[in-house]
Amino acid sequence: MENPVVVVAVDARGSENAIRQAGYVASWIGRLRADAYIVYITDSRLVRSASLADDEYFNVAERKKFITEGCIENGRNVVEKLKDIFKKYRIRCFEQVGVGDPVREASKIARETNAVGVIPFGMPATKLIKKCPSPAVLIPEEDKRGFFAVMKDKIAVKFQFYNILAR
Repeated sequence: MENPVVVVAVDARGSENAIRQAGYVASWIGRLRADAYIVYITDSRLVRSASLADDEYFNVAERKKFITEGCIENGRNVVEKLKDIFKKYRIRCFEQVGVGDPVREASKIARETNAVGVIPFGMPATKLIKKCPSPAVLIPEEDKRGFFAVMKDKIAVKFQFYNILAR
């Protein structure tokens, strides 16, 4: 990867917000002339707790495999939607879909790619900020006033990303 990289880290809980905000995020990444590394991670604790129930149709191992495959398929669908939007902005995309610790995986990818920033969706921001070597750009969820109105009210969020742009 010769261009700078921005990691777009999506936890299963933040996938809808990531898709809604993808155009705005893509415009930021485009200003950097960066590549996007989309990481979609489903928290393994959710898979583990969902697979504990044993019933007449599935045993625990089969249920865990079934749930994991469903999570990965859902992640691929979300990543494809994000890639389609990013490609409209001529952003080259890399991807990783899996099950694990979302914060650990996002910070690991940021470290490996020397990312200039991480944009998290659905992850605990405080944990990510502590573990991540790159600045984490927090995007507020869209509210009834609309995303751009929120951005005007929360200028600090905008400045965080402009600090990344200045690097």
